[in-house]
Amino acid sequence: MPASIDVLAAGRHVVTTASGARHVIDASDPDRSPTITRLTQPATDPDGPFRLADLRRDAQPIRVFAVQHIQDGEFRDGVVIGQDMWVTVESLADWAEVTVRRSTPVVRIDLLPDEVEVGDA
Repeated sequence: MPASIDVLAAGRHVVTTASGARHVIDASDPDRSPTITRLTQPATDPDGPFRLADLRRDAQPIRVFAVQHIQDGEFRDGVVIGQDMWVTVESLADWAEVTVRRSTPVVRIDLLPDEVEVGDA
C-alpha cells in the first residue's frame, strides 16, 4: 500500500477523489483548528462514472477532527492514494456530535502554496 500522507500535520493540501471532488484541507495555522473545504467545481468530466453530490456546507470551511483511511480493516490516520478518505468534521446537524463523510478513492494529493486562494485551487 502506498504511504499515508498526514494532511493535518501542517500546510494546505488539495485532495482529489475519483468522483472529481476536490477538498482543501487547511492545517496551516497552529493557533486554530484545521478545516476542510469541499470545492463545488469538479476536477474531472461531469459525465464520468461518479456523480458529484451536493453536500451541506459545500464551499465553506468546516472544522475537521480526523482524516483517515482503512488499512487491514482498521481506521488509520492520513490519506492514501487509491483508498477512500474518511473525514470526521464538526456536526452538520443539530442532533449529532460529529459528521463523518466518506469519499470515493483518492486519486491525487497536492500541496497548496500559501499564495493560492482556496477558490483558485
